[in-house]
Amino acid sequence: MPYIINHFPNPPKAIIFDWDGVLVQTTDFINQAFIYTHETVAPHLTRPEKIPGLSLRDYFPDFFGVNAQEAERVFYDYVEKNHLSALKPTPGAPDLLRFLGDQPYPLYILSNKRGELLRKEVDYLSWTGYFSRVIGSGDCVEDKPSILPVRILLESAHISASKDVWFVGDGSVDMECATKSGCTALWMHPDDEKETLNSVVFPVDAIIFSCQDLQSIVIHNKL
Repeated sequence: MPYIINHFPNPPKAIIFDWDGVLVQTTDFINQAFIYTHETVAPHLTRPEKIPGLSLRDYFPDFFGVNAQEAERVFYDYVEKNHLSALKPTPGAPDLLRFLGDQPYPLYILSNKRGELLRKEVDYLSWTGYFSRVIGSGDCVEDKPSILPVRILLESAHISASKDVWFVGDGSVDMECATKSGCTALWMHPDDEKETLNSVVFPVDAIIFSCQDLQSIVIHNKL
């Protein structure tokens, strides 16, 4: 069951989804790509226990320093060769999107994965038709947690960022972006990691453990 922390509008005017770790299970693959990049480019550096949700263009210069461009090339070369074969929908995601596709409000994806790769993955799963717009890293002059991509996503529907817009993500970058933009923040957290619930840094309005949780909120108006 979801943890509803604050009352917020239901139904929403729009829903923004993060991609990796929310609608698709790619965390292990991304970690593999990073490990390969680390071992190839800078094995002398201490590898972090967890990769932050920042885009590569924001994170790699800090971690790899002067080798950032080479690291980005190696990382994306690995990803481009393997990402579609590693792509798996999150349990319940296909049903959730079919359900939400019948609702009157638009759906969006906002990810820090490179835009062209992101859209290729969405299309590979035949999900493109569910979303009014899909924005990834490099599509705007700034990536999450900047609020600029949120504004650009919503402007075509003449919707302003507010609590009427739900932002579903699995990382602190998503919650920071949702909070700064004024959207309702729904943190998707693995059900088997409830002991780490206090790890979220930015305020959230609800904690959900599955795609089914999100669907139940909409169906049963559990707010």
